[in-house]
Amino acid sequence: MLNTPKFIIYSIFSLFILKTKAEYIKGRIIRDKDTLVVDFKIDLDEGANSQSEILLSLQNGVSYIKGGTYFLKPDSAQSIEFDLSGVRIKMASVSNTLGPTDYSKPVPKVFLQLELDGKAKLLNFYIERDKYETYFGSSSNLEGFILDAIISAAKHSAGPIKLTVLKKGNLPLISFSRLKFKETGAYYFKDCPDIAEKIKQKKYTVDDLQMIVSLYNTTCASK
Repeated sequence: MLNTPKFIIYSIFSLFILKTKAEYIKGRIIRDKDTLVVDFKIDLDEGANSQSEILLSLQNGVSYIKGGTYFLKPDSAQSIEFDLSGVRIKMASVSNTLGPTDYSKPVPKVFLQLELDGKAKLLNFYIERDKYETYFGSSSNLEGFILDAIISAAKHSAGPIKLTVLKKGNLPLISFSRLKFKETGAYYFKDCPDIAEKIKQKKYTVDDLQMIVSLYNTTCASK
């Protein structure tokens, strides 16, 4: 005959183990003066282990093991690197200046997936679907092009929203909308007249952003 209380406790514990598991992934923490090889500890919930969900969970920091267990915040590293399902992932630490920002206080940093590196960085900002106000404040306070970009990204993805953002020099993060790319894109890349002109002429659109950033970094970034 089963011991009911113990059986119930064991069943609940087993269910918890099935739903939550810790995965250890070897990677690197790149800091100003050194690089640490560590094991990142990533908790995965059952049914919530897509790449976008994992990267969303790491944006505000990640636990790692290096002679002990620690929690790394984005303001303590330049970037982190690891392999996920055979894909090399790099997440750069950048100031979260997308949307309303209070510059009278230290601007919090986030780890964002780095797609292209250089003077202009192409990054992915992951947002919980229907919860972007958690990150950026009230939608009434968002600049129109940011809100438009979020809505556009939501229509073209499942799970967390992947918002493509750029970081160039000391400029704030920016996300381009389809509707205003002719104006905002041309202005953003005004230090590269050839690219700016092609954006104005609609020869380059927001769909060409990877190519534009790559071209900018190889031909214009040093000017």
